Order: sequence, then C-alpha cells, then structure tokens
Amino acid sequence: MHEKPTRGLRVTTVPSALDQTRILVEIAAFAIAAIWGVYVFTYQEILKPAAESPRMTNAVELTHARTRNGDEFVAVHVTYDNSGKVEIELASTGINLWGRRILPSDADAKSAGAAWEVDRSRALSPRRLLYSEGELRDAVIGGRRGAHLVLAPGAKITLDYTIVVPAKTYDIVDVGFQAWFLRSPYGTARIPLRRTSAKDGSSYVTSDGARDGVYNNIGELSFPL
Repeated sequence: MHEKPTRGLRVTTVPSALDQTRILVEIAAFAIAAIWGVYVFTYQEILKPAAESPRMTNAVELTHARTRNGDEFVAVHVTYDNSGKVEIELASTGINLWGRRILPSDADAKSAGAAWEVDRSRALSPRRLLYSEGELRDAVIGGRRGAHLVLAPGAKITLDYTIVVPAKTYDIVDVGFQAWFLRSPYGTARIPLRRTSAKDGSSYVTSDGARDGVYNNIGELSFPL
C-alpha cells in the first residue's frame, strides 16, 4: 500500500508599503543618531578644544618660621594651574621677593579733586630686593635648550623658593610672580622674550614682539612676617 505524499505549505508575509516605510524611517533614524554621536564626540573632544585658547591660574602661598637665632625662614610656593582644555607650555617663569618695614610714623591723608584717601595707618618703608629668580626655557629664542615645563589640562605644578630673612629686619614680604605660556606643542617657531632688570636688581621678562597665542600672567601679593 502506497501512502500519498503530503504537500508542504509555506506562508510568506509581505510587508505592506506602510511597514516598509516605517522600517526605512527607523534605519534612517539609527544612522542619523550614529552620525550625530560621532559628530558630538569629535566636536567636544577634538574640534572644540583645538579652537580654545590656553588658560592658566596662579596661587601664591607664603609660610615662615623663626629659627633658633631669631632669623625668619621664609618659603614661597607658587602654583601654576592649567585651567583650560588644551595642553600648555610654560615658556618662562620668574619671581621677585622684596622686604619692607612698618615705620613708626603715620601715613599722610591725601586729596586731589574727585579722588580722596584718608590713611591713618602706619607708613611703609621703600621695599628692598631680597631674592630674584627666573628662567627662559626651550620655547623662547635664546632660552635654555631642552628645558620644558608642560601641563596637561587640569594639571598643576608648584615651584618652591626659600630664603632666610635677618631677624627683626622686615615686617612684610612682597611677592612678584610672572609666567609666559602658550599652547603645546608650539612647533619650531620660538617666541621673542628677554630678561629686563630693574634698578633694584629685580628681573622681569618682556616680549620683543607680539605673537598670537602667547599669554602672560603677572601679579604681586604682600604677606606679613
């Protein structure tokens, strides 16, 4: 007895035009989202930081302690903080320290037109240079070759300076700090900076010519001893 062969049945679903349109829209949406994600990442991580200017902030701290013979051991800490989003190179840093005494006489009141000042505090003596130090590094024309001080975004570095002030000589220490910086790497074109000395022996770094992308942080702070 022979069995009759059975015929297999197959059901094929053909998507409607509306379903096909929906699928194409979903594929296009995924593709656009992927392209947008790549664009946002590229813009935030590469294009935007590359277009931003270098930024740096400074903080200065002075500590002192009296030695056994009465002299003052003074330590100055200058912190340079890369607060921007690009790597920077500190082409030059420098510091000047001066001492001043508080005089027994009172300061004078002053008045001139629309500006006035009433000052009955103690007068201060002219300041005297105690210490001066600085460096022109590799990024500067004539700077010390191979000397680099590079800070990544968010990184910071503290430079420390120590001096000994004779006992009962000064009441106040003035701290003058200066830094020239630019984007790193800076290429082969070095910047024209030079050291300038004042009459009291202090030193400053000045620019011999303007150049885009070179920045200067300078300031002075006073600390009591």
